[in-house]
Amino acid sequence: RVPMFEEIQFVPVTEAAARIAGLETGQFDFAEAIPVTSYDSISQKAGIRPIIMKPRWNIMLELNQGEPPMDKVPFAKALVYALDMDKVMQAVTGGNKQFYRLDPGVFAREAAYFSEAGSKDLYNKKDLAKVKQLLAEVGYKGEPIIYLVNKDFEWMYKACLSMEQQWKEAGINIQMEWYDWASQIKKAQTRKGWHINQTGWSPRLDPSQLEGPLHSASVGAYNYNNPKMDALLAEMRKGLPLKERQKLMDQIQQLIWDDVAVIKIGDYFELEAV
Repeated sequence: RVPMFEEIQFVPVTEAAARIAGLETGQFDFAEAIPVTSYDSISQKAGIRPIIMKPRWNIMLELNQGEPPMDKVPFAKALVYALDMDKVMQAVTGGNKQFYRLDPGVFAREAAYFSEAGSKDLYNKKDLAKVKQLLAEVGYKGEPIIYLVNKDFEWMYKACLSMEQQWKEAGINIQMEWYDWASQIKKAQTRKGWHINQTGWSPRLDPSQLEGPLHSASVGAYNYNNPKMDALLAEMRKGLPLKERQKLMDQIQQLIWDDVAVIKIGDYFELEAV
């Protein structure tokens, strides 16, 4: 291989405006995580080329299924039926459809393991009457539902505000707890005292990467425990041919929605620039 650069420096810059300014002055050659609202302005700047990273993030909700009433699948389904996913993604992107896609799969459409199994009658099917029915079924009486959130990632912040509003309108008593990102992860890993964890998944390349959030032995599964899921994940580890693994992935994706193991909101495409 021929090295193209003598040195690459990674410089943490927390403020988006400072990242953009660094591009303009030539201090930086590349900047990531630029607010999508800056797309039009940086597109018009000489010497700067915007890049839309697609795919980049799955906007996800991880659920603590050991914390009542989240231990009841109908309650988790009520959370899904309360949401207009397009409304959430518009809040994240300012309505710019270049930067999002509604998609129910934990693998991106560009991936070999993409699947929509199990999502047809649940994903982006907002139905407040159904929410009311499911909440009554589990005996929900307005108990606080603790939602772990942060402002470190602008897209997570905008997403959580939209979902909080929609859940409250559906009669779900959401209470947001604010953390910095590192503290949020630490709190989530206690697996106690919370119900919903706002997060994002980077693109998955292989189903083996689902062990962390879905296998019962993993802290990151947050008390999700289904022997059938564990068995499917174990089967994936056997080095089977691609077509057989794709069929297994359909079963895994089906079970994700049947159990509401996690909730996929949509695909967020990040703005970067050189």
